Amino acid sequence: MSGRLKLGLMVLALLSLAGPAFAQSAPPLDVQRDQLTRELPPLWKLETFSPGPPQAATGADKDSPDKPVVQTFTAVVSLTVSTFTVDSQRGPYTLLRPVAEQGLRKTLSGLIKSSKRDGGGWTVRVGVQNIYVLDNIGQPADRFQGRTAVLGSPEAAKLTTELDQTAKQQTEADAQRQRRQQEQLDQQLSVVKAEAQRIAADHALIDQRAAALAGVKRQLMEGERPARLAAFEAAMKSDDVSVRAMALSAALTGRDAIVANLALRHILAGKKSLPVQLFATREVKESETVLNNLGPLTLTIDRFDPATGTLEGKMGAPGYSIAAPGAAFGSLAQTELAVNTYGCSLQLRLSEVETLDGIFRCQTLPTLIARITLD
Repeated sequence: MSGRLKLGLMVLALLSLAGPAFAQSAPPLDVQRDQLTRELPPLWKLETFSPGPPQAATGADKDSPDKPVVQTFTAVVSLTVSTFTVDSQRGPYTLLRPVAEQGLRKTLSGLIKSSKRDGGGWTVRVGVQNIYVLDNIGQPADRFQGRTAVLGSPEAAKLTTELDQTAKQQTEADAQRQRRQQEQLDQQLSVVKAEAQRIAADHALIDQRAAALAGVKRQLMEGERPARLAAFEAAMKSDDVSVRAMALSAALTGRDAIVANLALRHILAGKKSLPVQLFATREVKESETVLNNLGPLTLTIDRFDPATGTLEGKMGAPGYSIAAPGAAFGSLAQTELAVNTYGCSLQLRLSEVETLDGIFRCQTLPTLIARITLD
């Protein structure tokens, strides 16, 4: 056997021991670049792409039906726009702090697994192992809402100056407003203090007034009759309406019939007409019907003599002819008032509640309860 033949046989033996060679090809470079470009986050573009030599699948990929081709790769990507983050908020403006300039480059590395489809073409899967280097990169300036300015720029310097001046002016305006408010508050406190003093003075006057009226009432309710009569006459001569009203009330509700008679004479002398309230009686059923049909009863006083207690006038109600308004004559005796017309009469007596209570009687009608309120 020649030496050349022996050398050939040795090479074949070595190749058989090494096993079959990996001869599957990788997909075109542009297919891999396109897939990696699609995988990149926004704001980044692919500059260079360098895949390694194809390798046989290992692990789980080895048993996969499509038997992918595995390649390592390195790629350089660049930032397409400068990015920023918020530094501070000044009024309506947002001040931005630069994070990265346009053109910043980062290097990525990873694996590309490519499988050839039966109908042609490739299925490419990209796995970037250090994608985190693209994180925390900020945002473009146009992504921030409102008016923005970048720190360090002439616009930001001018804006900061203007905002500082505005803040200073606002502080001064606030101080002036607070001073004005304090002045207004002081004025209001002065007004409140003066009002409190006025109210206190009014209360003192009210207390004095109440004491004076209580004294009038006490004089009319206590002591001997001559003193009560003198106190009543003095009160009736007073220009003070409250004193006169207090005296009349005390006289009407007191236990002295003489003083009460004087009060009634004073009241009747000042009245031109007195409405008489009527009420049905429970004993006579027809009184309710008569009351409804009778209408309002009025006593008109044309003349009253305080010296004798006699009065002349008219009295009547429109509902029945027997009770029709007609000439009336009456007299006041102690605390009782009696008034008569043709066919009807009114008999009243002073009550404890400053009213004249009694009955109204006509010849052909049921008796009704009557009341005159003294005010």
